Amino acid sequence: MIPVLPPPPEIALVEYVQETCDAVAEVRVEQVGLSPSIQVGDRGVQWSGDPCKPSPTLRLIDHASQSSWFVKPRLTVLVHARVAKDDVRAGEMVDLVDGIVPIERVRGGRVPQGTWQAKTPLQQGAAVTLAHVQQVPDAERGDAIIVSVRRDNVHLTAEGELLGDAHIGDTVQTLNHATHATLTGVLVSPHLVEIL
Repeated sequence: MIPVLPPPPEIALVEYVQETCDAVAEVRVEQVGLSPSIQVGDRGVQWSGDPCKPSPTLRLIDHASQSSWFVKPRLTVLVHARVAKDDVRAGEMVDLVDGIVPIERVRGGRVPQGTWQAKTPLQQGAAVTLAHVQQVPDAERGDAIIVSVRRDNVHLTAEGELLGDAHIGDTVQTLNHATHATLTGVLVSPHLVEIL
């Protein structure tokens, strides 16, 4: 029977990056960063450190010799990310598509589905994070809304006004125009608030 050897440091590094970083599409190791005079054993290696940041310094542990080294590998890590479909200026609506970009271009929280407006100018194909966009509210402060109250078999509605920007499902403050009372409810559609 032929013994199964552990992967060499390059392969182990690729596997480590894929396990550690989010949404990895591809990893290329251009250079591990070990001196050619260093020989690793055949019992496997272990990587530690953060390979997801630009120019990482990682620790390589050789189990056979019980040695370790700090190295600066040269890596290209490509990740799945939301990117701008077209060039946009700050304040414009952004159409997002899925793309693959270098990991160093994805800084900030990932953008979920929704309607987004650019905070900064964006170029077509640029990675878009929460640092670049803001979600467009479903209803804005001052919008006319219907205030709805249901209690047992009674259902009352009145015209009102939203007192802050909101997304559907948000708890909001409203002004009831008939009574001038401020009420708290849930935005259930862009023009309807159900009072709690």
